[in-house]
Formats: sequence, structure tokens, C-alpha cells
Amino acid sequence: MLVYGLRKILENKKRATANGSSIFTVRNIIAYDRKKLEKNDPVRNWSWVVYPESAPENWRTLLDETGEKWIESPLHDKDINETTNEPKKAHWHIIISFSNKKSYKQVLKISEMLNAPEPVKTKNLQG
Repeated sequence: MLVYGLRKILENKKRATANGSSIFTVRNIIAYDRKKLEKNDPVRNWSWVVYPESAPENWRTLLDETGEKWIESPLHDKDINETTNEPKKAHWHIIISFSNKKSYKQVLKISEMLNAPEPVKTKNLQG
């Protein structure tokens, strides 16, 4: 699959170069493909950031209805952006520990359900 994908990208590179577009290096292509594959490796634990202003009022009930174990942090409403020194938007961190491994595509449905940003893999819950 990697070889097929690499061939397609290189074919597009030839067309892009002829049109004066940017040029991809093989290193960039392989790094991109690795990220894509890593994103799709299924794992049991995923985390999200949930914002009060965009989450549905019943977001906790929706998570309970999945039947999976989950935990939420206290509301983070005093965080400061270290770069700009501006306050960050209030948010909760949640982690869901699924009974089986789930792919990025599978857990993206939960992001949509919560109106939350993309899910992030959580490797170790023990610290």
C-alpha cells in the first residue's frame, strides 16, 4: 500500500512540477504516509477536549450511552496561553477507555457527537 501510494504521489509530483507547483521530497512523502498510518492504528484509549459553548447540553449522557468507561477533568477555566499570555477558552479533558481497540475513524464519530476537536490517542493511563 505504501508503494502504491508513493507511486501515485510521485505521479502527481510530475504533474505539479510541470505546472510550477511545489515539489514533494521522498522523505516528506514517507513521513506523511507514516503519520497517516499511525493515525489509523487502533488503540483502546482516546482523549478529547470538550468546550462548554459548543458541546450539547447532554454530552455526558451521550457518553454514558456509549457503554464505555470515561472520565472528565475539572473545568479548565483559568488556563493561560503561554505564548500570548491570553486566557484559553474554558474546556474539559475527557478520556474514553474502550473495551476494544478503536481506529481514528471510529472514534471521530464521538468528536462529531460532542462537537469536539479531533481525538488524540492516549498511550498510558497509569502515568
